[in-house]
Amino acid sequence: MIDNIKFYINDKDRFEHNLETHQNIPMNAKYDVYTGEALNYPKSGKLHNLDIRLTQERASVLGSLHKFNNLWVYNDNHNYNDFNACEIDCVNDFICDSLDIDPRETKITNLEFGFNILVDEDIKDILDRTIMYNFENHTRKETFRGQGYFKQFCKTDYSIKVYDKSKQYKVNQNILRIELKITRARLLNNLGIYCLADLNKTSYKSLFKAFLERFDKLLIVDTLRMINEKHKSNKDLLIDGTNPHFWIDLRNRGTRNVNAHQKAKFKKLLNDNYSLITHNKIKNSLIAKFNELMNDNCTNSLQQVA
Repeated sequence: MIDNIKFYINDKDRFEHNLETHQNIPMNAKYDVYTGEALNYPKSGKLHNLDIRLTQERASVLGSLHKFNNLWVYNDNHNYNDFNACEIDCVNDFICDSLDIDPRETKITNLEFGFNILVDEDIKDILDRTIMYNFENHTRKETFRGQGYFKQFCKTDYSIKVYDKSKQYKVNQNILRIELKITRARLLNNLGIYCLADLNKTSYKSLFKAFLERFDKLLIVDTLRMINEKHKSNKDLLIDGTNPHFWIDLRNRGTRNVNAHQKAKFKKLLNDNYSLITHNKIKNSLIAKFNELMNDNCTNSLQQVA
């Protein structure tokens, strides 16, 4: 569920002192290219895959908790498998113990919350049919040198990313990854998440609710073929409505009420013409996966790292 995270340690001086005293994590510093003298800052180090960064003012830790778990437990650097609530708790505790930090004395500013789900369709085809988010076009669409590609829809406080996780790691399964990347602390705070101590099953439920609300704004269509003949007169809207520029133009020249009416009409056309089957199928898989990851036996997770 939780992947990349970035958090700050409130007491930077104490944290830095502990790193220097225990010397269990080697820290690197830069040098003056002219004098050869070591500069005090910035400093950097690693705890498995997590980056530890120190500046004169701040101390931060960032990286993938999911990959951290796989490196710690399986010595395998990937994140295409499941990562359940109990494993997140174990990783959180281990990181805090290893770095000697109080989880309450941290501040989370960035967090990724997402799921890997198996699908029976070609993922590239699903991505091609993922055409809008909240009636707006994708912000980024990139390929990975033949390893699949992703679509990302960026907003002020977050982004939604949809991509082929199986091709990224050359896995012989169709693994679709959908994630909510939160990039502003204020959205996390609205969900009751301020620090590492707030990562628990209650906050996972809040995150999933926020995740689903945004997933529902993704438009993943099956077909634009008119099936219900009673809507034949609205065929132009069914086709034009899949073009983000149509909604931009409507917003510029129409009133808010006209815009809202056309969006509601367009959504009804999609539902009546079986154009949201894939979207609903993926949503059901996401709900099932979340319930599975929340209900996994914690004892089994603890035995894995014992």
